[in-house]
Amino acid sequence: MDAADPTVAVLRQGTEGLDTREYAAALRDEGLTVERAGTPAAERRLVGEAPVVTGVHVDEGLVERFDGVRLFAAGSSGTGHLPVDEMVDRGVAVTNAAGIHAPGIAEQVLAHLLTFARRLHLAPGRQERREWRHWQAGELGGSTVTVVGQGAVGTAVVARLGSFGVETLAVRHSPGEGRPRRRGGRLRSPPRRAGAD
Repeated sequence: MDAADPTVAVLRQGTEGLDTREYAAALRDEGLTVERAGTPAAERRLVGEAPVVTGVHVDEGLVERFDGVRLFAAGSSGTGHLPVDEMVDRGVAVTNAAGIHAPGIAEQVLAHLLTFARRLHLAPGRQERREWRHWQAGELGGSTVTVVGQGAVGTAVVARLGSFGVETLAVRHSPGEGRPRRRGGRLRSPPRRAGAD
């Protein structure tokens, strides 16, 4: 590998279909020498040159070309879809991007909460039955929501609920990890018999 070779090879497919150009640019902003593969041929070439490869998907055929790769940084929160054993057998460390999906999952949770608070789930059935009458919708604001887990997803949900004036009760997945921390929104530990709306 010479001075012009990349230290990080960014594969072409991003998480949730996102373009990897911004990801490559962000890595460059950190002072890394980065090359983004725009084609399958470029991926095959780059994985033979860079010590670090990052991407969402990689197959065994591409792993066979990992000549000098020391680290594969998965652009996903899990690695079950990857040939991890094959990479480890080649001496490649594998890491993931825990929490990368938290914003999207939190927004999906909020969409469902709003659907039920506003009773929007009633609309398709009424439309199908050609019933055009009013129903009383509720509001999310002023309610209490229990958020189970205070990892990346739980924290992102709490932050978004705060914008709606929702009281959030935090419940840890595992006991004994210390007191809940306040992170956006209003977060408090639930009393013994706390109620959520």
